[in-house]
Amino acid sequence: VRRVRSWLLGGLRRMLELSAKGPFVQGIVVCGKRLCGRRLASRCLPPRDVRAKPVGCSEVHVFMSPQIPMNLFHEESYVVAWRRKDEAGDAWREQVPSASEVQGKGARLRIFVGKLPEQRPLLFRLCSENARGRSAWSEEAAVETFAVPSEDGGLWGPLGPAAGGGANGA
Repeated sequence: VRRVRSWLLGGLRRMLELSAKGPFVQGIVVCGKRLCGRRLASRCLPPRDVRAKPVGCSEVHVFMSPQIPMNLFHEESYVVAWRRKDEAGDAWREQVPSASEVQGKGARLRIFVGKLPEQRPLLFRLCSENARGRSAWSEEAAVETFAVPSEDGGLWGPLGPAAGGGANGA
């Protein structure tokens, strides 16, 4: 019974996704959004699979998968919060990324976060928000920004194992 139920729900979901791309349904969605405002949106769920990757001395890309409900009227934006890993408590700094800083569609999104401290271990978390409020925060993702190059092309800060004769320091 469960297998048949999941097969039927999967088929219905695929049918709805395909029909939602048609011009008739898109017209209904546009009219519904204009007439009802954002009251037809669903509650937001926290993003999942949050990962961070340094791309510069003070820039990080944060990757995540949104949990978007099957509601054609649902719209959401995202809030990125970061703090130094060694800071405790509620020292989170929140940023609302612009549309140009959020890239990708569907199952995987990338958010650009800049103006971060150089060569510091940082923690990131995300939440989604819309007219119905904010979601809970996602799990935290840890990353360390890169060091600033020195005048002679080297890096300031601690050297890695390749420069010191191996991991044992010999």
